Amino acid sequence: MQKLVYLFLAMYFIFVPIAVANQDDAVEPFQWGKEQVNELKRTDIPVYIPSHVPTGDFLKQMGSLYISKLEASKNQYIFTISRKGKDLKPHGPLPFEVMTMSGGPLPASRKQALLTYEMFEKREGSIKLNGFHVDSFNDRKVFIWKDHGWEYLVWANNPNSAINIMKRVMSIFPKGKNPVAGTTSGQFTTYESREGVFSDAGWTFDQGKTWYILTGKSMPEQNGEMLKSMVSNIGEWRK
Repeated sequence: MQKLVYLFLAMYFIFVPIAVANQDDAVEPFQWGKEQVNELKRTDIPVYIPSHVPTGDFLKQMGSLYISKLEASKNQYIFTISRKGKDLKPHGPLPFEVMTMSGGPLPASRKQALLTYEMFEKREGSIKLNGFHVDSFNDRKVFIWKDHGWEYLVWANNPNSAINIMKRVMSIFPKGKNPVAGTTSGQFTTYESREGVFSDAGWTFDQGKTWYILTGKSMPEQNGEMLKSMVSNIGEWRK
C-alpha cells in the first residue's frame, strides 16, 4: 500500500505541471487576512504583495488558496501561496504551491536577482524584433533584451521556440512599459521545460538595496498579471 502511495505522488508531480501549463492565462483575486498582515508589520522595508494569483480550471480543482508559508523579520520577508491539494487518505491533502515571493537584500554571493542572468555573458549575435535590440546566446536558444530599466531573458529548447516565446513576452510588456509601477530596474526570465513555459521575476524600487523576487509555475501571461497587481498598503497597515 505504501508503495502505491509513493507511486501516486511521483505521477502527481510529473503530470500536474503539464496540466497547469495547458491552462489559460487567467488570474484570480487573493484575499489577505488580518493575521498575515500583522506578521508583515514586523518588517521595516516596504512590503509589496500580489492582489491576484494564477488560476484556471485545473488549479481550482486543487482546492482553495491559502498562505502555506509566511516569515518576516526586520529587513526581509517571504511567503508562499498554495492550494489545499488533493486529499490522499489516510495521508491527508497534498499541497500544491502556486507562487513564492520574497523581499529583502540580495545575499553577498549573488550578483543578480535571478541566477539565469549570470549564466550567459558571451554574446553570439543580435537581432531586431518589435522595436527591441535583442542579444542572442547559446546557439540562439537564449535571447536577452533591455527596456525601461528591466532585462528580459528567454531560454528555450530551440531557436524557433525561443523566437515565439520572445514574441509572447514582448506582447505582455511592449516597449516603454514598466512591469511594476515605480521600479528602478528589474528582471523577467521566461524558460521552456518539458512541463511548459514558465516565468520568474525580480525587481527593485531603491537602486538595488532591496529586491523583490517572484517565482513559481506561472506562465508569462499569468506572471505579467501578478506583477501588474502588486500593491503596497503597509503604510496604512502600520497605523
